[in-house]
Formats: sequence, structure tokens, C-alpha cells
Amino acid sequence: LNAPSKMMTALQLLTGFADNFLLSLIFYSILRYHIDVDFLPVFVVFTLAQITAQVSQVPGGLGVFASLFLLMFPHLPAEKGAILATLFVYRILYFFIPFFVALFYLGFYEIKKRIYASRDE
Repeated sequence: LNAPSKMMTALQLLTGFADNFLLSLIFYSILRYHIDVDFLPVFVVFTLAQITAQVSQVPGGLGVFASLFLLMFPHLPAEKGAILATLFVYRILYFFIPFFVALFYLGFYEIKKRIYASRDE
């Protein structure tokens, strides 16, 4: 295997940063309806939670991601319910909606493939 070029490496790093930035922006957009918090702390905690969830090797980072959010915002003890609700909505947006959209397209593709296969027989 050859190592990627410097340009490809830079593009991959930029893509990863943009992905993390946009995901934390979505999370912040949900969270700001419940808690008055700035974007930068949310971005930092989100990034640390993502990294820790990946390193932990727990499938989907379940529990690790949420625990870090609750631990990193100790000055908001009364808002734990709002943080958990935000995490729940984020999980739905990030995991379940794309899953069901992909499932729909896969089903459509398979039906279309079978229709064309039956015509060829």
C-alpha cells in the first residue's frame, strides 16, 4: 500500500474537521433551545466525546458519548434532562433517519432489480 499524497491527506483532514464542525453545530442548534451555552464549549466537548467514543470501542459509542456530555457540563446540573433529550434527538437525526432513508433506497433498488431480471427471462 502506498501512503496518500500530501494533498489527499490535507483533504481528508479538512473533510474530517468539517464533518465534526457541522455535527457539533447541529448538536448546538438542538441544545440551545434548552440551555444557554456558547458554541465553543459545545464544540470542544463534542469533539472530545467523539474521540473518546471512538477510542472506547463501544459500538456506536453508546453511553460513552452521553456520559462525557454530562460530565463535561457539571455547572449545569439542573439541565441534565435537557442534555439527554438533546442527545436523544441527535442520535435520531444522525443514526436512524439516514438508516431508514438508506433502507428505503435499498428496497427500491432491489425491487427495481428484480423487475428488470424478470423481464430478461
